[in-house]
Amino acid sequence: MGVSEQRGLEMVKGAPSSTVHYVYVASKCDDPNPAVYEKNCVEALKVGIELVKKGYVPFIPHMALHGCYQFGLTRQDALLVGLLWLMRCDALFYHVSSPGTDGELKIAKELGMPIFDSLDEVPDSKYLDIWKGLVVDEK
Repeated sequence: MGVSEQRGLEMVKGAPSSTVHYVYVASKCDDPNPAVYEKNCVEALKVGIELVKKGYVPFIPHMALHGCYQFGLTRQDALLVGLLWLMRCDALFYHVSSPGTDGELKIAKELGMPIFDSLDEVPDSKYLDIWKGLVVDEK
C-alpha cells in the first residue's frame, strides 16, 4: 500500500469498509438548453443529498462529469464512464426516464441490483449510526 493510500485510510477512523453502500443516481442530464441542463444537475444533486442523509454514498454522474463536453469528451465517453461507475455501485436510484437512464436501468436489472425510484422506498442504511459517529481527522 502506498503512502497516499495509507494516509487516506488514516483520515477516516472507525469506518468498517463493509459499511459503505454506493448508489448510482440515474437522472436525465443532457439538454441543449443550458438552463434545463443546470436544472437537471440540481435535481440529481438533491437526490444525492437525500441519499447521504440516509447513510449512502451517491455517485452522481452529472457532478462527476459536469462540463466535460467543453473539454473534448463526447456523450459516448460520458456514457461509458457512467456505465463503469454503475457496475461498481450497490444500487441504482432511477430518478426520471430518458434514453440514458433507461439504459442504466436495464443494466442495473441485468446486474441484479436493488433499484429505487422514490426516496421513500430507500431505507435508512443499517450503518447510518456508524457513519453519523464517524471521526474524520483533517490533518
